[in-house]
Amino acid sequence: MLMKRLGTKSTRLQRQSVGFLVLVCGLIGSLEIWREYGSFSSTYSNARSDLEGLARVLIEQAEGSLESADSALHVIGGLVGDGSFDDRPADIDSMLSRQATQLPQLRGFFLYDERGRLVASSDRPNEDEVDNSGRSYFQHHRSSIGLPTSIDGLTHAKAGNLDVVQISYRISDRAGRFRGVVVSGIEADRFSSVYANLAPHNGSAITLATTEGVLLSRYPRPASGIGVRFPIGRAKLAAAATGFGFLDIVSPLDGDRKLIAVRFGRLFPIGVFVSDSYAEVVDDWWREALPRIAIVLGLLSLVSVVGLALFRQARQQQVLALALTASNERYRLVTESSADLILQISADGRIAYASAAAAAILGVQPGDLIGHDATTELVHPADRVEVSEQFRRHVIGEVETTKLLHRFVHRDGHEGWIEATLESFRATDTGAFQGIVAVSRDVTERQAAERHLAELAATDGLTMLPNRRFFDATLAKEWLRAKRNANPISLLFLDVDHFKVFNDHYGHLEGDDCLRRVANVLKSRPARSTDLSARYGGEEFVVLLPETGSTRAQSIAESLRRSIFDLAIPQEGVHAKATLSVSIGVATALPFTMDSGEAVNLVAAADAALFRAKHAGRNRVALAEPEFYSMDVFEDAPRSSKVMK
Repeated sequence: MLMKRLGTKSTRLQRQSVGFLVLVCGLIGSLEIWREYGSFSSTYSNARSDLEGLARVLIEQAEGSLESADSALHVIGGLVGDGSFDDRPADIDSMLSRQATQLPQLRGFFLYDERGRLVASSDRPNEDEVDNSGRSYFQHHRSSIGLPTSIDGLTHAKAGNLDVVQISYRISDRAGRFRGVVVSGIEADRFSSVYANLAPHNGSAITLATTEGVLLSRYPRPASGIGVRFPIGRAKLAAAATGFGFLDIVSPLDGDRKLIAVRFGRLFPIGVFVSDSYAEVVDDWWREALPRIAIVLGLLSLVSVVGLALFRQARQQQVLALALTASNERYRLVTESSADLILQISADGRIAYASAAAAAILGVQPGDLIGHDATTELVHPADRVEVSEQFRRHVIGEVETTKLLHRFVHRDGHEGWIEATLESFRATDTGAFQGIVAVSRDVTERQAAERHLAELAATDGLTMLPNRRFFDATLAKEWLRAKRNANPISLLFLDVDHFKVFNDHYGHLEGDDCLRRVANVLKSRPARSTDLSARYGGEEFVVLLPETGSTRAQSIAESLRRSIFDLAIPQEGVHAKATLSVSIGVATALPFTMDSGEAVNLVAAADAALFRAKHAGRNRVALAEPEFYSMDVFEDAPRSSKVMK
């Protein structure tokens, strides 16, 4: 009986032990599944964020390229439509050639009259380009009075054997009647070469298309993109409200699941579609998850074996302890081998643990960080307030997970960018906040690439000065700042005298070099951080001078005029001993004294003053007309709300 009772008790204990082991293994497996689910969600979210960020950068790059073409076509269309060349048609070819030289990224200009006949071009035309009356884009412009600019899709340029994104502009006279069409284009490879460098994976695809689905450029490059239509129906629905969207769909072409970031343009009816294979994202996650899963499975097996052995033989407790120690060491090795910096931050904001990646990312040994304030050690001074606020939100339980992008200072002094994911951890029994686990990744190179693309979109390619687009945005901001802070604001409008004569006499290459030398004078001028010199267009430049009155602005203008004249650039096209010069118009305004008026009025006033300088004989500085400009007002006290127009 005793043996039976002991046997029964032993059997019950075995069952309880096995049940306990199964329960423990089940919990560990469930926690690992939950963790890997979170890891995959993070990988998926990062992939989506990367695709959306890339789509945003690429649509800005595409619109920047199209905007330069649109501006040139607008200028040409305006001159022809206003009748500027009616009495001298032979000059149209020369004008188109100058425009083509100044904008080498465009594939020439072609001008067709209202019957579709070629009347002028910057290049020698092909036989099939002489009469375009039957082309769909020409018929569209002839029958439409809507937007004058049209992005017509891809066409094949025989010169150079290239696919070109064609852009056309409707020419109308002053009464709005159809006068013809001017056509230009951008090489499709200008877009696809950028896409090739930025594609996330080998299986990624980047497409540029119109909102009607006409393919403009794609990576990987198709055998022929002319006439191809891109299915964008669902993309339009996804981006209908905001101009951007994200799709997770099964491709009808190959049956593969795709992640697609969609971004439509604000200025032109185009869209960028950046797609990546869902399988690639899974592979990225799987490569990281597989070692963790293998370790957990090994741990489960180890716990099971050790638990059963512990029940059978008490002396194997030491073996179990050693096995657990080995398991913890494997976890430590996984953490230490990670390229990401892993930190444990206590509730008081001090670092309790730092992984080995601290040496590579921060230039500091992990042990040197223990006990130090995390914000002081990891965050650039300019970003500490924002990061401290996020830490406070974790402490009070407002958030549990946060993703931050902030700057840091390497121990050798250089600055970089970190993308950090913060996760709160709490006491299991009370739920009290105990600290944060932070996983930080060095994204300095990615930030630099995005910043470089943004700088390219705001820079004039010839002079390397800020371009018209950047100037317009800066002027609008400085105008509001001057109005808010009750400060004057001045603008210098420069134009190279007889530049057409210079180009005709010396050629366009010398003309480009001349513009670069003038730009170098503007760049070398001692200036404040708020001053801005930019190329306005053609041979015109502008200098924006915030917090500057009329007397100081006139002095700066005169100094620039002398410096450019002192370059002693020969201008033999005017006469044998002539030297290149500039005319400058100066305008100053007091936005804070005005009930109405916009920054564009300041540009108009400076332009009018420039006209007066030209009319007075060139190579001089002229101020705005008296009815728009008063030196005592702008220098002494805000007693007038006049603004030059």
